[in-house]
Amino acid sequence: MKTSKWFSRSLALLVFLFLSTVTQAAAQQAGSGAADEFPQFDFEGLFYLTYQMGENGGEDFSKFAVTRSYFTTKVDILPMLSARITMDARQDDTGDMKVRLKYAYGKFDFGDWGGLSKVNLEAGVIHMAWLDFEQKVNLYRMRDKMFMERSGLFNSADIGVMLAGGFGEDLSDKYQDEVSSYYPAKYGSWAVGVYNGGGYSAKEKNEDKTVQARVTVRPLPDVLPGFQFSGFGLLGEGNQEGEPDETPDYKVFNLTASYQFPQGTFTAQYVTGEGNQEGSWFEETDPSMATEYDGFSLFGEIKLNANWRLVGGFDDFTRTPEDGDRSFTRFHGGVGYDFGGRNLLLFDLDRRSWDDDVLETDTRFQTVMQVRF
Repeated sequence: MKTSKWFSRSLALLVFLFLSTVTQAAAQQAGSGAADEFPQFDFEGLFYLTYQMGENGGEDFSKFAVTRSYFTTKVDILPMLSARITMDARQDDTGDMKVRLKYAYGKFDFGDWGGLSKVNLEAGVIHMAWLDFEQKVNLYRMRDKMFMERSGLFNSADIGVMLAGGFGEDLSDKYQDEVSSYYPAKYGSWAVGVYNGGGYSAKEKNEDKTVQARVTVRPLPDVLPGFQFSGFGLLGEGNQEGEPDETPDYKVFNLTASYQFPQGTFTAQYVTGEGNQEGSWFEETDPSMATEYDGFSLFGEIKLNANWRLVGGFDDFTRTPEDGDRSFTRFHGGVGYDFGGRNLLLFDLDRRSWDDDVLETDTRFQTVMQVRF
C-alpha cells in the first residue's frame, strides 16, 4: 500500500475524531441560544448567459448557451452549525440541460483559536482546498474555468471533510469595502482536507483518498494588505480502478502571487506535478506511470471607472506524453461593464495554440452576461 494511501486514511480518521469531539460542544452552545432565532435562510442565484462563436478542433461553431446556472440555499441551523446546498444546471454537448448537485454540506464554526481565526469545518460535498480561494481573487469565473481546472487537473468540489480558517484578526472595514471582503484575515488563510478524489461529478473508483492543503500569507498587511503568497499541494492517486501500484499517481504543487487593490487585481502562478484527477494522464506503454506537467498563468483586471473593466491573461502549459504533445499557450482578453453588484457583461476573446502541429489553433469570441442575486 502506497504511503499516500496510509497518510490520507490516517488524516481522514483524525478529522472525523475531531468532528465527533466538537459535536457535543455545538449542542451545548445551541442549547444556550434563543430557539426562535433559528433557522435562518438565505437564497442566492448565479447564471452565465453566453453567445459564443469561433473555431474548435478545426470546426466552426456559433451558439447561444447557458454555461452555468447555480441556485444556492444557505441556512444557519444553530449558532455553531450551518448548511449549504447548491444545484448546478448546465448544457451538455448535446444541448440538454443537466442538473447536478454541486455542494451539499454541513459547516461547524468554531470561532477563534488563539492566532487562528474563524476556524471552520465542512463535511459532505464540499469545496476543494484551492479553487474557492482563487475565485475570490480572480472574479472572472464567468468567462471560463480557472487555469488549473481548465487545464484538466481538478474541479472545484468533492466529497470529504475540510478544516479551514485565517491567521489573525480581520483587515479593516475600509479594505473590505474597497477591495475584498473574502478571506479577510490580516495575515492570511489556510485550508486542509481529505477527499474521495474523483470530484463531485464522478464516482470514486478506488480506495485511495486525496489530501489537499493551501496556505496563504500576507507578508506586508499594514503596507500592502492586498498582496498575498499562496502555496497549494495535492497528493493521491488518479481516479481509476485498480490497486495503488496499478493506478497513476496524482500530484499537484502550485505557487501563486496575487495583488488586489481598489483599481484592479493581478495574479501570477506556477504549477507542476504529475497525473490528473481522472487518472487519464498516463504513458501509453504503462498505465500506472503518470504524465508529468508544468505551467504558469498570468491574469490582470483594471477598473477604468465604477463600471468599465479591462481583463486579460496568458497561460502556458507543458505536457508531453509518449503518444503526442499536449502542450499549449493561451491568450485571452476582454472588456466588461458592471451594471452593479457584479451583474456584468463581458466581451471576451480566447485563443489557444498547441505545440503539436497536428492540432488546429482554437479561437473563441464570446459575449457573456453574469446575473447574480
